[in-house]
Amino acid sequence: MVKNSLIITVLLVLLITAAVMMIGHCVAANIGPTINANPKFDANLAAIVTQIICSIDNQQDAMKLIKESKGQKSINESVFNEVIATRNLVQLRLTFDFYCEVADQDIEMGIKQEFGGDDEAGFLALIKCVRNSSEYFADLLQNSINGPVISELELIRLVVSRSEIDLADIKHAYLEMHHISLKEAIEANTNGAFGEALLALVKGNQ
Repeated sequence: MVKNSLIITVLLVLLITAAVMMIGHCVAANIGPTINANPKFDANLAAIVTQIICSIDNQQDAMKLIKESKGQKSINESVFNEVIATRNLVQLRLTFDFYCEVADQDIEMGIKQEFGGDDEAGFLALIKCVRNSSEYFADLLQNSINGPVISELELIRLVVSRSEIDLADIKHAYLEMHHISLKEAIEANTNGAFGEALLALVKGNQ
């Protein structure tokens, strides 16, 4: 079954590739030979084919993720672990979207049906990060700042680890979600050298 599916997928990709190339030749014949001499044209063809292949892979991942039991659809744990470990963020988002289409429920509901306790909490957090990492880290910062006790180590870890990556995006998400800037939240809840160091990092990421 798997072998037949693989053969069908390969044939489909070859047919699509041939169709795309045929379109390219038709366009070139009508608007002149300059396109064929342009390396960007070949790069665009490659990008289209790659996107199609990724789409096929993500659909297959979504189908394999579904586990049916007593009329209910949930998550196949072993497949879920494999997909999470081997796919990039874009592929995971597409897979989760396809899962929602074929299972008639979002991936979060499937996780809740299959897992519990720390496993459920961990996987839900992972999915939240995959869907929107800026909002995920904005929530972590909010929890660290406004918890019963300010978690200084967690605040330092979050701000320092994201300062060279996406702290500017996280600041924007924080403002949108909590209606206060990250700078203002830190100023209101920290003091001394610790607060000044955090503010210096936050202000440096516009």
